[in-house]
This record gives sequence, structure tokens and C-alpha cells, in this order.
Amino acid sequence: MKKIGEFIYPWGNGHYSRMMKLDEVLPKYLKEPYEMFYFSKGEIYKKLLKKFPDKKNNIHEILMPTPIDGKYGPSVSLSILNMFFPVGTNQSLVNQVKNYMKKERAMYDKEKFDLVINDGDMGSNVLAKNRGITSLFVTNQYLPRLWKSRSYFYPGVYFVSKQIAKATRILVADSAPPYTICEYEINLQMI
Repeated sequence: MKKIGEFIYPWGNGHYSRMMKLDEVLPKYLKEPYEMFYFSKGEIYKKLLKKFPDKKNNIHEILMPTPIDGKYGPSVSLSILNMFFPVGTNQSLVNQVKNYMKKERAMYDKEKFDLVINDGDMGSNVLAKNRGITSLFVTNQYLPRLWKSRSYFYPGVYFVSKQIAKATRILVADSAPPYTICEYEINLQMI
């Protein structure tokens, strides 16, 4: 039986929504029996437990680093401060990355996945590539355009796109209908 790991980034509901839609259609394309393993944290981890009560042994909480929430989205100042210092219940970002990668690495070594599907979890791409495991990265954009006023984001966006590129295949999920895989279209302008 094939083993598939799904690593779902826990910030917002878009990653979860896309992965659950993908879960619905996967059986149409996979000819061999497979066992699915899910990884996330917080609200998304709880949703997975609720959606798959009979698969609790295959649902694991991994504390993936996420931005610190502010009043209207991520708090840039608190997220920057959190790089080196604990903020609220979040340990420093340096420690978060180290601990989450260690736990993901242990899960990779234990389960010996045949395929991993990552929605937002770039660290899993690196682990899959280093182990020769086929990986699919689901994203809503790949190396987006940066206008003049946003050019200071370029180093971060470049780093992220390099990590995404380590996947065997990249699926840009939020295309215009009928090519989208999720219920909510986030890249379409509302008229």
C-alpha cells in the first residue's frame, strides 16, 4: 500500500480548503490502494480530526511557523520581533523552524512516504527532495510580480520560490474556473 503525506499550512483556511478538494478527486487518479497521513497545527489540525475521526492515528500536529496575527492580517512588527524572541505563546522563529523540521524529518523517516503533497509547507519540499520522494507543491502563485513599492520583498519572495521549486511538481491551484481545485477563488477580482 502506498503512503501519502499531506502537509497543510495552518495559516488561514485556503490551504485546508484546497487540500480537502484534492482529497475528493485523488481516488479517481490513483490506481493502487493508499494510506493518507495529514499534518498541520491549530484550527486546521482540529478540523482534520473532526473530518476524519476514524483516521486519528494518521493525523499529526506539527507546529509549523506562521506569522503573528494582527488586527488586520499579519502583524509585521510582532512577526519581525518573533524572529529572535518569543512573542506571546510563540517561541522564537529560529526555534520554531528547528523544532518543526526535526519533527517532520522524524515523520518522514518513520512513515517512508511514497508521495508527499504540500500546500504551503516549503520545509517538506526540502525533506522530500533530499530523500528522493516525489512531491507536489500546491500554491496559489509562484514568484508573484512585485511592483516598485514592494521591491523590498524580493529577497524573501526569491527565497520562497527557490524552496517551492524543490518540489517534483508545482500545482498552481487557484486558476480561473473550471480549472480551479478549490471552492473559493482567491485570485479572481470580485466585480
